[in-house]
Amino acid sequence: MVHTPLINQLLAASDVASCCVSTTTGQITHCNARFVRLFGDGKADSVIGRELVALLEERGWSADDAIGPTADDAPAREIRLRHKDGSRWKVSDAPLAGCADSRLVTVVHNESAAHRVSNDDLHKQSALLSGVVELFSDGDIAQAVEQTLHILRDFLDLPAETACWACLHEDGERRFVTSGSPDTGHLSACAGGRCKDCVVRSLSSQDEPQKATPYVRRGADQTPWLLIIPLVTENQVVGVLHFSLERALTIEPALTQFLQAVGRSVALALDRAQANALLRRMNVTLEDRVARRTRELESLAVLSQELGTARSTEELIRTAFAHLGPAVKHDVVAALVVTDDRARLFLQSNRPLSRLARDVAIADVLKRYARIYGPLPAEDLSLRQFSGNDELITDADAPPTRRKIETLQSAISGPFLRATRTAPRGLLWISRERRKPYSESRTRFLHTIANQLGMAIQRMTTARDAEQQRLSRLVQRLPAGIVVCDAQGNVLLTNPLWEKHQRIIAPNSQQRLTEIAGHTLQELLESSSEEPIEVHFGTRPQRTFALRALSTEHGRELAVTSLEITDERVRERQAARQERLALVGRLAGGIAHDFNNLLSVILNFAQFLIDDLGEDDPRCDDAKAIHQAAERAVDLTGQLLAFSRRELVNPEVLDVNHTVGDLEKLLRRLIGDDVDLKTELCPEPWPVKIDRSKLEQVLANLAVNARDAMPDGGKLVIVTQNVTLSDNQVGDDYYTVPRGRYLQLSVYDTGVGIEPSELQHIFEPFYTTKDQGKGTGLGLATVYGVVKQAGGYIDVNSQINVGTRFDIYMPTPKGATVSHRELRPRRDTPTGAERILVVEDEPAVRISTARILRDAGYFVQEAGGGGEALALIERGEHFDLLLTDVVMPDISGIKLAQSVLEKSTSTRVLYMSGYTNAHLGDQAIAPPSQFLQKPIVAHELTNRVRELLDLKPVKHQASARRLTNA
Repeated sequence: MVHTPLINQLLAASDVASCCVSTTTGQITHCNARFVRLFGDGKADSVIGRELVALLEERGWSADDAIGPTADDAPAREIRLRHKDGSRWKVSDAPLAGCADSRLVTVVHNESAAHRVSNDDLHKQSALLSGVVELFSDGDIAQAVEQTLHILRDFLDLPAETACWACLHEDGERRFVTSGSPDTGHLSACAGGRCKDCVVRSLSSQDEPQKATPYVRRGADQTPWLLIIPLVTENQVVGVLHFSLERALTIEPALTQFLQAVGRSVALALDRAQANALLRRMNVTLEDRVARRTRELESLAVLSQELGTARSTEELIRTAFAHLGPAVKHDVVAALVVTDDRARLFLQSNRPLSRLARDVAIADVLKRYARIYGPLPAEDLSLRQFSGNDELITDADAPPTRRKIETLQSAISGPFLRATRTAPRGLLWISRERRKPYSESRTRFLHTIANQLGMAIQRMTTARDAEQQRLSRLVQRLPAGIVVCDAQGNVLLTNPLWEKHQRIIAPNSQQRLTEIAGHTLQELLESSSEEPIEVHFGTRPQRTFALRALSTEHGRELAVTSLEITDERVRERQAARQERLALVGRLAGGIAHDFNNLLSVILNFAQFLIDDLGEDDPRCDDAKAIHQAAERAVDLTGQLLAFSRRELVNPEVLDVNHTVGDLEKLLRRLIGDDVDLKTELCPEPWPVKIDRSKLEQVLANLAVNARDAMPDGGKLVIVTQNVTLSDNQVGDDYYTVPRGRYLQLSVYDTGVGIEPSELQHIFEPFYTTKDQGKGTGLGLATVYGVVKQAGGYIDVNSQINVGTRFDIYMPTPKGATVSHRELRPRRDTPTGAERILVVEDEPAVRISTARILRDAGYFVQEAGGGGEALALIERGEHFDLLLTDVVMPDISGIKLAQSVLEKSTSTRVLYMSGYTNAHLGDQAIAPPSQFLQKPIVAHELTNRVRELLDLKPVKHQASARRLTNA
């Protein structure tokens, strides 16, 4: 890098000749005034940036010859020029010393007779000037000045013992550099300010110091003459070079200019060396500042990270205090944090505080806070004191070996940065015993930490508020009631669901909660620690609540949760009841199967006796009695099957009003004249899908049950109405009606009513509230089974001496049309002559069934099981119809039918079973026209057989597929 002031000084020093400085490529970068006048048009811009060769050609110069360097220290180039006016010139180049990059100094001399100057002197002066400048490049100013004195003494050809010295002015002070043995009187005169040669001249040349020139004057007695060379920069005289002379020295103008150039070069070198030294000192200071700032930034980065993980305001304050210690020396640190609810002062000291010092610290913190935010009442302030990681040691607890902090002399503070009006107010404060005030950088660092602390507290406060709002919204939406109260029971927080529950479980606890459902809060807290407490309210329906109490860690607050579990308990009781009824239903179905086989035998053989004996035989009445008893047993079995929902039904879409109207006369005969029957039927009832006979049975059973409940007469009312439930309707323990469209069929009486303890058992089979011998206990069980089998729901409400009401909810199918009953003409017993194979493992049932078919004219072959029947088929026997039991010990009826159909595709199949078609499960028969329910009755058997035999022939594949799907 080129030092421009240095080059300018060199060019000014060579004012006796035309000089320029150029790069190695020949481009001119600097020049003096003589060079501009010689090669330019009076302005430096006309030559700067040009090449010397081009300028020579433009100005009419011609080269005589060129001489290369003759020795190692000779110029790099010499050119002899001839101008068009006849004058002769010489151009010589030399490298510029003291510069980092390569530059050439070009000197143009007029070698005409009037301006000839000795080339040797010019070369010698140029080399000396370059050498002097190079001396100051290593940074040792005193050594460079001393060597400069030696060089000038030799150049001036002064004796070696000549005393010489320099008086340098640095930052208003003087420094002397000596060579030889100058008279101490001169040095003391310079030091005392009486040296007019260096002081007065510099003062007199303050306005134009660059005009100061070397001169010779008479000296003191010891030194008659002195050579004075001022060291002048562009702005001031920075020093003086002194040479003692034995005699006066005549200084020619050329020498004056050279010495002046030397003085200026030395001054410039001194100035540059001093600037470099100052720069080095500034670099050291800057490095210290950068290192300190780096440590501060690293500390702030760690502080920011730790503040982000803090969980409480106290933890934030401790973290800020920990980072202040290594960065800013202090004895006491404090932080005042003011939020909407409270003001807290955190105080920490590295040694025990005296009470006076503590009071002074608190007062100064509050004073500084008041200047920014306004006064803070002292009674609203809570003090939290720390000492490192331990609590603050008080005066009484302080060890005698530890000196207390008695006074605080210096203090600074930084307020929190408040991004919003809701942000916390506060400041960070430090103090120490020393009087020396804190620097501006320490104050800025404290402000930065205070800002970070304020923002961290604001973030924590905002996050805590957001969390509280989120929890509050969550509490408001919880499916459980929640109430929070303090230790005295004062209600602090509730949610909407608690307000609903509170009206039932604690109606008088809007503001203060003392007890819930007869339990105190302490009892709830102790009893519900493991499982919640269940409390019940009301009777029909009974509402159940689960209560649990929880307390905070310190027992300051108590939370009570209430959850209504009425639906859960109802569903549990319903499930238990359904399971119990299902078990009874399976038992009833099994009993009905075996009983149907027995009834088939009894009914058929009784009918055989009646037919054989004739009406005139007295034994015929006995046979009829047996037949009537068996028929009542069939009804009983049908009720068992209806309860178990395994009876064969034929559902159809009905208008319930028509069914009630058709049955009204029969019902009046059933209930008697002392019971008033009324019907309240809606104009356009929604249709329902149910077996017509089963619906009539339901109405008959309910009417009989009502008649028995009104021995002295009363009123029986049947009501129909269309209802739409928008929500699930929870009744008693027995049903939950889903929302939807229903036809409600209600039957109520004004009888004696049913005890509440008996209501939960009235739908169970064989359970009756009537006197012994007056009821089978299957009437209401049958009603329940029929309703559930049709997809409906039933509810009962009863009050003693008021009456009982049964409400039946029947779903209404969409888009269904009402079926109308068709009256079929009665036909005689059909007969035939086809071949029939009867397969039944019960001998009595098989014999009676075969006899009925033989009496009707059919050829009947009997088999006691599936294996025996297959043997007949294998022998080549052909049958028009296969009548087989479904459930048999060896081969099921369905597998037997498949084997038979593989041999003969024209054979018809009719199944019979004591189980219903629905009870058979995977063995159910499709279509139902191929199934005959036991007990076997003669006319039903012969009708079904004849219907099947009269059907058109079907392909084997179709029959096999139907049976396989079944």
